[in-house]
Amino acid sequence: MLRLVLRLAGEKIVECTPVMGYLHRGLEKIFEWRTYHQGIRYADQADYVSNMLNEHAYAGAMEAIADIDIPRRAEFIRVIVDEMSRCASHLVWLGTYGLDVGATTPVLWCFRDREEILDMLEELCGSRMNFNYYRPGGVLYDLPLGWVSKLSRFLDRFENDIQQDYVTILDQNEIFLERTVGVGTIPADVAKAYGLTGPMLRASGVDWDLRRDRPYSIYPELRSLKPVVYAEGDAYARYRVRLGEMRLAIQILRECIGRGRDLHDQRRPKPQSVPREDARAVVREPADPPLVA
Repeated sequence: MLRLVLRLAGEKIVECTPVMGYLHRGLEKIFEWRTYHQGIRYADQADYVSNMLNEHAYAGAMEAIADIDIPRRAEFIRVIVDEMSRCASHLVWLGTYGLDVGATTPVLWCFRDREEILDMLEELCGSRMNFNYYRPGGVLYDLPLGWVSKLSRFLDRFENDIQQDYVTILDQNEIFLERTVGVGTIPADVAKAYGLTGPMLRASGVDWDLRRDRPYSIYPELRSLKPVVYAEGDAYARYRVRLGEMRLAIQILRECIGRGRDLHDQRRPKPQSVPREDARAVVREPADPPLVA
C-alpha cells in the first residue's frame, strides 16, 4: 500500500511525500509454505478489488511451469470473470474519485452496480471477496444454469447506467469539470519516463494494453478489444479512459457470451507434476501496474 503525505495551498498540491510499505501482507513468504493450489486464495489479497485478475496471473505462472494446456471453455470463462472484475474495480475508482472531487451521488450508484457484479461472482464461486476460483488448467466451477442470461440482462442495465447516470451527473457538472479538465496533466514522455502504466499511461496518449501488446488467454481472438486512449493527459482524460474501459468490458463480455460454440469445449487438462522452477505470467490489471506472478 502507498501513503501520500500532501501539503496543500487551497486546492493545489504543492508538495507530495510518498511513504512506502504500509499493510504489507508478506505474501512472498506465505507462498513459500503453501502448495501451488493453496496459494491461489492468497493471490486474491494482492489487490482485493480486482481479485480474479490476480488469480489469473498466479494460475498463468503455474501453467507455464507445468506446461498445462487450458480448455477453450475455461479460457472464455476466465476472460468473462476477468472483465467483470475489471468493471467492479473501476466502479470503486469512479465512486471514490467522485467523492474526492466533491460528488457524493456517484459512489452510491457505482456500488449499486458493483453489488450486482459481486452477487453474480458469489453465485459462481461462493465468495464475494476471496474468490479462490482459478485452478491450474481451468477454473473451480462451471457456469451455473441461467447465469449467462443473468449476466446478459445486467450488461444491458449497466450500459444504460454508464450513460444515463455516470456521464449525465459528472460530464454535465461544472464543479467536476473545473476540478478535472486541464488538472494534473502528464505528457506522454513524462508518463513513460516515470514508468506509468494502465489507465494513467493511456490517458497520456500512449497506446499500450497488455491484452493486445503482450497477449494472453483468448484476448488476441477478440475483435472487440480496442484499447481506450486519450491524449490530453489530465485528470479528466483519466476519468474518460476508465469509463471507456467499462464500456469496452461490456463489448468483450458480449462477444464471449456470443461465442457459444467455444464455451462447449469441456476437455479436462491432464494431471501434471509441477517441477521446482521459476515462471512469470503477466495480466493487465484495472489499476495502473500490471500484475506479474
